[in-house]
Amino acid sequence: MTRQVEPLAVRSVALGAASTGALALGAFALGAIAMGAVAIGALAIGKLRIRDARIERLRIGELEIDSRTETD
Repeated sequence: MTRQVEPLAVRSVALGAASTGALALGAFALGAIAMGAVAIGALAIGKLRIRDARIERLRIGELEIDSRTETD
């Protein structure tokens, strides 16, 4: 036997999935904005050096990110 699914239930599930996807995209965008703010703040306090349009070194407190290699 097959059971008929209510159109309202289908719409509710679709709406829930769409809103969850929108929330995930919003969280991703907020994360990207926060990362940009950290980079701008680091530039402002002179802790970030950029060479050839890429981040070379970033130091925030005890955390240091260094992308240089021996050949740089």
